[in-house]
Amino acid sequence: MTKPKKNVFITQTKSSTVNHYQQLTPEKRGEIEIYLIDSMSKDDILSRLHRRISTILREAKRGIVQQCNHDYLFVHYYYADKS
Repeated sequence: MTKPKKNVFITQTKSSTVNHYQQLTPEKRGEIEIYLIDSMSKDDILSRLHRRISTILREAKRGIVQQCNHDYLFVHYYYADKS
């Protein structure tokens, strides 16, 4: 008779994948805020900041808040402090 095998769990302590992303600095977020206020296109923003479009879109999505303007209409604004 053979003995039943014990459960063997292997955990990896060192990852072979390297994270290539860096968080945006508050200064870069402030630049995004200024560019969005100036109605600059996302393509122009990413070329100025030398970032990928996904980074800019994710940051814009994270920092947009909905507010009510003087006509009681909802508008969306990006605030660098929020993200």
